[in-house]
Amino acid sequence: MRPTTSVIPLAAALAVILLGSTSSFARDERVGQYGPFSILRVYDGNDTTRCVAATGSGQSTMRVSVSYDKKYAISVPGVRRNNKLLMYVEPPDGDDISFPALSDGNRSWGSLDAAQFRNFLRIKNNIVITVDGVTFSYPIGSTSLSELNKRLEQCNR
Repeated sequence: MRPTTSVIPLAAALAVILLGSTSSFARDERVGQYGPFSILRVYDGNDTTRCVAATGSGQSTMRVSVSYDKKYAISVPGVRRNNKLLMYVEPPDGDDISFPALSDGNRSWGSLDAAQFRNFLRIKNNIVITVDGVTFSYPIGSTSLSELNKRLEQCNR
């Protein structure tokens, strides 16, 4: 009978050669802090794809992302798996901030247009987001979301 102890390392080495190294997976690099937000640079392989402001902990984290080409998105914890949801951000002064969202059950996310994002930046004290009847609240105190956006834009340079 042949020993099989060398088969597992050989299979792992072959998988790395065939599939590439783990650098092809998205990863976050913490590059700063502003108020309750961690500023993260997101890499896909060796390429930076966007910068993200994250607040909260674990599964309850909210992420606000700004890409190099000025695309804006928000993600929050997942609700039921669905491709046709609506994400609603409680507006600072009555202007509606709602947009289509998706959920894979782990995270829910949606994209904002530029006007919605500018309105989002005016929120003070507490960010309240509702998806599929589930509400998430993120206290930000006196943190300026406009200043946060400037830091995300600097991160993207």
